[in-house]
This record gives sequence, C-alpha cells and structure tokens, in this order.
Amino acid sequence: MDSLFYLFMAVVSFTLIQMVESYYLTPTIVGNNVNLNVLITIVGLLIGGAIWGVVGMILIIPTLAIMKRIFDLRESTKPFSFLFGGDEESKK
Repeated sequence: MDSLFYLFMAVVSFTLIQMVESYYLTPTIVGNNVNLNVLITIVGLLIGGAIWGVVGMILIIPTLAIMKRIFDLRESTKPFSFLFGGDEESKK
C-alpha cells in the first residue's frame, strides 16, 4: 500500500461520502422532521451559509419552518406554504 493510488482513493471516497451526506441525507432528514421540501431545505442551507456562515445554516431551518407556518395563516399566501412543504393534511 505504498502507492499513491490508495491515497487518491481514500480522498475520493471521503469526498463522495461527505457530498452525499451534506447534500442529500441531512436535508432529507431535517426537512422531513420540520415538513419542509428537500429542495427548499438545500437552497435555504446554501443561502444561510452564504450570508451568515455556519450560524446561518443552523438558523435557516427554523426560520423556514416559521415562514411556512406564517404563510399557512392567510388564504392568499397558501401557495407559498405549499411550495415550502406541501399540504400537511394529505401527508397524514
């Protein structure tokens, strides 16, 4: 195992596993727990991270969940709520 091939494969494996976890598993798990769409969760994480860094990524999920609940209150903003996570009555 003195070849550079093993080092390269370790780096590639770590990168692929990290990308799958960061861009698919975490948004799916977190989005399902707060009833948010996976795409909205990923975009929110990217925007929150770009604006405030790690703190923004932590705070953006509850912010999106609160925005979804606020959009649920009025009939005119229900389409935005549906965009954030769909109809909760149909999921039950």
